[in-house]
Amino acid sequence: MKTPETSDRAAFFLCEAEARLKPLSPFVTTSIQAASHGTIVLDEIIASPMRQGHGSAAMRILTDLADETQLVMVLEIEDDDGHLDGLPSAQELVDFYQRFGFEEYGMSSRIRMRRKPTAKA
Repeated sequence: MKTPETSDRAAFFLCEAEARLKPLSPFVTTSIQAASHGTIVLDEIIASPMRQGHGSAAMRILTDLADETQLVMVLEIEDDDGHLDGLPSAQELVDFYQRFGFEEYGMSSRIRMRRKPTAKA
């Protein structure tokens, strides 16, 4: 069986993510795009209300899909000096994403995180 091209896997990821996240749409908003070299950029994920498990459910969907398609996911978190309007701090977000296999990398004015896909079973 031929392995699909990276661009085909990225297009599949975007289409499938939209379909799989649809049941969460009343609670979760996402902005996701495909970048070059098998990378999916998670620009935004907002769960409302917070701390109800909706963001975690969305992240499980996205990371499972990244594993299925063998695509790397990246994101950036704006570094902050604390809480703003009840939103999670940068450190709380780092901790949240680390639970899903993301690791910090690179130097930037923002916190950059990357998650490599786990091997196919």
